[in-house]
Amino acid sequence: SDGVDSGYVVFLTNVAGIYDRPPEEPGACLLPEIHVSPDGTWRPAGDAAGDAAAARPSFSAAAHDVTGGVETKVKEAAAVAALGVPVIIAEAGSEAGEAACLLGPSAFGGGGGGGERSAGAARRRYPGTLVRLAPECNR
Repeated sequence: SDGVDSGYVVFLTNVAGIYDRPPEEPGACLLPEIHVSPDGTWRPAGDAAGDAAAARPSFSAAAHDVTGGVETKVKEAAAVAALGVPVIIAEAGSEAGEAACLLGPSAFGGGGGGGERSAGAARRRYPGTLVRLAPECNR
């Protein structure tokens, strides 16, 4: 991210966003938001900061996936978000993916920057995962 001045970053995937477990498993739930600390550690939004390890989703990568799978995407998204740049993870080829690219975080319940949490859940219009600085880390 050296030399890049971006309002937000979009990662497009083959699923709607980041799930609490592999999406093909029964009961898998889409994580609508992930909060990141300035040091790059992250947790699903809504979980107490002290319970971050317990709340961490379980990841698995397919044997043919040489890219590191979703775990690598989350780590990279957290590194970008730690710089104050929100990241949207959405499904490629979907209406949500298009909204991520054209509308940015506001279409996924977040303001423009890594800042305040407004009525995010009420404003959420598209499925996906918003990765941003935790509200308590506003700069």
